[in-house]
Amino acid sequence: MHFLEPKPTIKFFLLSHKNEGKAELPVYARIIYRSDKCEFSLKMSAKPTDWDEANQMFRTGKNCKKFHVHNNQNLMQVKDQLTEVFNELKRGEGIITVKKIRDVLLGKNSSTAQNIKLIDFFDQHVESKRQRPDEFRNGTI
Repeated sequence: MHFLEPKPTIKFFLLSHKNEGKAELPVYARIIYRSDKCEFSLKMSAKPTDWDEANQMFRTGKNCKKFHVHNNQNLMQVKDQLTEVFNELKRGEGIITVKKIRDVLLGKNSSTAQNIKLIDFFDQHVESKRQRPDEFRNGTI
């Protein structure tokens, strides 16, 4: 029997329990992976009347503000980045946690990025070109 690897999900919501009575509420993201969850701010805010709870995004339409479309594009970009980060972490070593996913999404953790010196990068680049002699000759390497 083959089990599929669980994938993280992301939900967007307005954080209201700490901000009662305020006109605009902060937009938060909640990552859920293997029954663990982690929440973080997206540095956006919305009026509750401008938020579509069912679709977890800003309301759009004739009577809505134009920047809501832009904000929704940002939300979709966060979802896409989540998929990219998860796939990158899967290829790496170590245990994947929601906190690790969050940190990479927010740029707080560079564990997935290789720390490489410029000269080492250059050597790798030249070597990769030497591996393809049909495309690159000695004069172009």
